[in-house]
Amino acid sequence: FSPLPRFPETFRDISILIDKAVTSGQVIDKINQAGGLLLRKVELYDHFEGDKIQEGKKSLTYALAFQSSDRTLADEEVNPVFEKIVKTLSSQLGAVLREWSLWLLLFWVLFESSIDPTYCTMLVFIWIRIVGSYGYAQILFLGFANARWKN
Repeated sequence: FSPLPRFPETFRDISILIDKAVTSGQVIDKINQAGGLLLRKVELYDHFEGDKIQEGKKSLTYALAFQSSDRTLADEEVNPVFEKIVKTLSSQLGAVLREWSLWLLLFWVLFESSIDPTYCTMLVFIWIRIVGSYGYAQILFLGFANARWKN
């Protein structure tokens, strides 16, 4: 028997593109190593291979739960751990965040963080340059970001 936790979990999802030869178990091991003491659970909830994925690659999506036994975690505590997980998966397994995961991460940076809006504007334009697309979603995103900064 273990008592119910006193403090809530904080959740993040991560969707990666990785070589087919890399197992989900290997990814989970790396996530757990990088996640440290705050990471409580890692669950694979989507595995996709098909025509819309690069040849030799697969898409894996994981739900991550972070929790402390002595306090409610703030984003400022969880985000560096999440970033460490992303960097570890990239450097050690060659994983790349799926594009929509990156957009969600950028969305969070722009709308939820206290980063200077001028710096965020620069990030958005660099991001669009890297992604190489000025599609509807990006333009809509810039419109929302612009509206936020005017307030």
